Amino acid sequence: MAGMDGLTPEEGMIERMVEKLETSLESAIQQEYFKDASTIRDELSRMHMDETSAVLRTNSDFYSAFSTKDIELMGKVWLNSPQVQCIHPGAKPLVGYDKIVSMWTNMFQAKDKVFRSTDIKPDGIKVHVRGTSAYVMCSEQVSAPGASRKMLATNIFRKYGGRWFLVHHHASQAAVRATGGSIEELLQGNTGGQVIRIDGNLGEDGDPQSMIDEIVKAIQGAIEGDEEGGKLSEVE
Repeated sequence: MAGMDGLTPEEGMIERMVEKLETSLESAIQQEYFKDASTIRDELSRMHMDETSAVLRTNSDFYSAFSTKDIELMGKVWLNSPQVQCIHPGAKPLVGYDKIVSMWTNMFQAKDKVFRSTDIKPDGIKVHVRGTSAYVMCSEQVSAPGASRKMLATNIFRKYGGRWFLVHHHASQAAVRATGGSIEELLQGNTGGQVIRIDGNLGEDGDPQSMIDEIVKAIQGAIEGDEEGGKLSEVE
């Protein structure tokens, strides 16, 4: 089981190297040694570019596992640590590798036809790498036959043992299209927009299966749509 705090000797060396280069870059700029600063900046960029493609592969594997309902791949994407965290739209944080993989397993076994046909692809990807840490910001194009929905996500990664792993996933619904009304009406979804709302509890006294059902229903509701309300855009 991997820890989130301890670094391997190799990872510690990478972090120290990055810190040293950043300090040297700042010093070179302050002293107006711009040629040296350019060389240091290029070295930092090279280090980060070498890792960017690996981070993006792990990010791609996460969405591929979701779309294909591949629990084996999903299990490989996440760092096996009690400190990793997954937050679905409207849900409380789910913490720990075992709980997260168990949640995905149950979701992938759901018999709901809409959910099982759900496809999710990242778009507008922005990635930042520093040493052994990285984050990706993107939109998620969630679709089922005939309809689509846009979500927003932040994924945080950690390099451990030479591989990049997902340590934090947080997805939320994109901006709600509202037609006015009070904040209470907005939260209840009565203003013409659609809000994913989950009234579950993932605490020690909660029922995990009940929460999984709520998540599946929430995702289903986000893509199922309401033709009269115009809540979904048709897939071209």
